[in-house]
Amino acid sequence: MMIGGVVQDSVGSWLEGFRKYTRRGSALKSEICDILIGLQVARLRKYIKVIVESDRLYTIEMILEISVNIPWMTLIQRINEVRRKLQEVKFQFVPREGNMVADWFTKSGSINDAKINFF
Repeated sequence: MMIGGVVQDSVGSWLEGFRKYTRRGSALKSEICDILIGLQVARLRKYIKVIVESDRLYTIEMILEISVNIPWMTLIQRINEVRRKLQEVKFQFVPREGNMVADWFTKSGSINDAKINFF
């Protein structure tokens, strides 16, 4: 399973992308990992205002409405730790059609991408 995402500027121009192959996991866990890595990249690059787009509304709801009975609680806690270190983070649902660049980029990787690769 591939995880990954793209970083764009305020007008939608490509800044960079990242992806990594993982041996196991569900689509939901993959999406959570994508968001965590994306926020870590934003912090590393010193971006202060970030919009996280996801085509999985349930993932956004899990992050914003923390409950002790949610899957992958540790990953969600890490997302919220990174969020607090950024000036502004907004989560936005986008239909799958609006998320095709990130989907294509992630799916174009190979199982040889064991480390996080930046493009």
